[in-house]
Amino acid sequence: MSESDAAAPSSDARTRRFPRTVLVILAAWLLIVVTVLNLPNMDHAIGNIVAFGVTLLSLLALELWFLLASGVSRTLRLKVVMVSLLAVIGFFGLVKIISIDGELIPRLAWRFSPTFDKTLDPAVRVTPSLKIDLEIESPHDFPGFLGPQRSASIDNLSWNPGWQDQASPRQLWKQPIGAGWSGFSARNGHAITMQQRGDNEIVSCHDMATGEIVWTNSIPARHETLFGGIGPRSTPTIAGGRVYCLGATGMLLCLDGSDGNLLWEKDLLALTGSSPTKDITTVAWGRSNSPLVVGDLVVVPLGGPPSGPHVSLLALDATSGEERWRSGDRQVSYASPSLVEMDGQRQVVIVSANLVSGHRLDDGKQLWSHTWEGSSNSSASVSQAVYLGNNRLLLSKGYGVGSSVIEVQRQPAGQDAASYKTVEIWANRAVLKTKFTNVAIKGGYAYGLSDGILECVDLSDGSRRWKKGRMGQGQLLRLDNVLVVLAENGTVWYVAVDPESFNPLSKFKAVSGKCWATLCLYDNLLIVRAEEVAACFELPVTRQ
Repeated sequence: MSESDAAAPSSDARTRRFPRTVLVILAAWLLIVVTVLNLPNMDHAIGNIVAFGVTLLSLLALELWFLLASGVSRTLRLKVVMVSLLAVIGFFGLVKIISIDGELIPRLAWRFSPTFDKTLDPAVRVTPSLKIDLEIESPHDFPGFLGPQRSASIDNLSWNPGWQDQASPRQLWKQPIGAGWSGFSARNGHAITMQQRGDNEIVSCHDMATGEIVWTNSIPARHETLFGGIGPRSTPTIAGGRVYCLGATGMLLCLDGSDGNLLWEKDLLALTGSSPTKDITTVAWGRSNSPLVVGDLVVVPLGGPPSGPHVSLLALDATSGEERWRSGDRQVSYASPSLVEMDGQRQVVIVSANLVSGHRLDDGKQLWSHTWEGSSNSSASVSQAVYLGNNRLLLSKGYGVGSSVIEVQRQPAGQDAASYKTVEIWANRAVLKTKFTNVAIKGGYAYGLSDGILECVDLSDGSRRWKKGRMGQGQLLRLDNVLVVLAENGTVWYVAVDPESFNPLSKFKAVSGKCWATLCLYDNLLIVRAEEVAACFELPVTRQ
């Protein structure tokens, strides 16, 4: 035997060694994936991306080993490679990703099947046989985003005795609905939302008793991205018998609540020299801000084109749509303006792309600001700034940022008497990572879905009291002493408001499909919206 023959390993030797190589690759893959997915502060979506990437690299390594070092015949290697390539091409040729959930898990459909919203009746214009009255107000109303106070909390109710022993609440109705993540607002027996049907963005008014559409108004507009999905995201605001709604492409409409007729409209992007094509590069997941109506003003974030200039807030006359003031210099986020009173002044507080600021209601003057990391095309700010009293605000968001409490303070004597500064009371990246959702406050504690897991946090110091119950990137609404949590998969949980422990009381399957839209409670009727259906349930509560 020659030296060259002795030095070269035989085909049988290479074949005998292959299990060790495969085991090393598989062990490395398993170790990395398990480690990444169990890091304490790892965002679940980012963890899934890393796990997916490592899996692809591991498969590629196995493929290269098979081609270069497996020792099998050349013919078999070529056959396996060809079959693999044909399988990949065939899969992507026949299947498409139609949506992605909050943890970046894709939902698939046949490539040539239409999206669900395109299969529905266009409902371009529906007019009521009798005009309805949205001017009548009652303590049972849910007139806008997160409820009457934009707080995700309702206290003027009581739970009926023995309700936990009852069966699932009675379903009043279930109706198909066009695409979008707009929540419902409700007043005087009617509920209003936004939806996408084909190439039209629609505002729809529904009868609370049946779910049937009473009137619609539509504009030709369509927003669609792989990660954000299809359709409008903003929840309409009902005020003074009118409906104010902002579409995903920046069209602000004021409608007559009695019949849906257009009273006035503003193209927010045109006001800043931007366009939908430009806007989607910086506000990647669509305009999501719910209009704030206070007295004779309607206030919305304005933003601007990618290179600026940017305007934090725009105030319009609620009746005529005429501009009243502009304020601030930041790009919009996905949060909505809210009204608070601090230091004797009514202020509009807004979480912009990378700043939280307070603006005087009367003229828009910016009173204070606080840097809050974020970008509306990557680490998006979605959650509201929650007023805690005593000039303190709770800030929270996902993407590894967590939460913080800040205090707005007057500058020391001798400086401008109207000048303010902010002081960080505490910050904790590990708690209240509210990615698409908001928190509810009760008794000095905050309750929220922190990267998809329900969590209770002590607001005095930011410490976690408990964290349990994986529910995904859903929504919640506090009803007195019970949290009603809509899990991302359509299950509704009842959880006791208790800082001592996670205490689930009951649950029921409300709808199927991804649930990102906020909840709505009118009187004792709970409206739940998924990506293709909306449903209404009678809860065992009595309103006061």
